[in-house]
Amino acid sequence: MILNKSVSLDDAKYDGAKYNKETGELTWQFKFNPSENKNLTLSFKLAYLKDKVDDIIGL
Repeated sequence: MILNKSVSLDDAKYDGAKYNKETGELTWQFKFNPSENKNLTLSFKLAYLKDKVDDIIGL
């Protein structure tokens, strides 16, 4: 979810996640065996004006 119109999130890629449009949250569910690993891909493009850099929090 974009709360600030001067900041845009584009080209989001998230392997196997469920996306909640209302909250902007991604959720993955897995069952792992002991010592099992899993690699996930999460990528996005964030665009903002130079004077809005203080609006980018928590990345």
